[in-house]
Amino acid sequence: MHDSLTWLSAGARFIHHGNLLAAEVSFRRAIDQDPCLAEAWYNLGWVLDEIGRLAEALAAFQRATALAPTWEDAQHNLALVRRRVRAGPPP
Repeated sequence: MHDSLTWLSAGARFIHHGNLLAAEVSFRRAIDQDPCLAEAWYNLGWVLDEIGRLAEALAAFQRATALAPTWEDAQHNLALVRRRVRAGPPP
């Protein structure tokens, strides 16, 4: 059985190799193991944003910032995704 940090590390490796769907699974497994792991929520948000699932990315970044309110990168990405969700899909 893997722990949350092992899944987090695996997700980062999947991103490095361009496998975003496997990264998503890994970050979700990290969250299953430790729902308070802000980095897993942040990375999940990044992956979901990259694959165009903005509403889910928004929720993940919201959770990351709730867990780590002073994390500037998480706050920044939350604001970016929030603006894109409000703007709606491109014409």
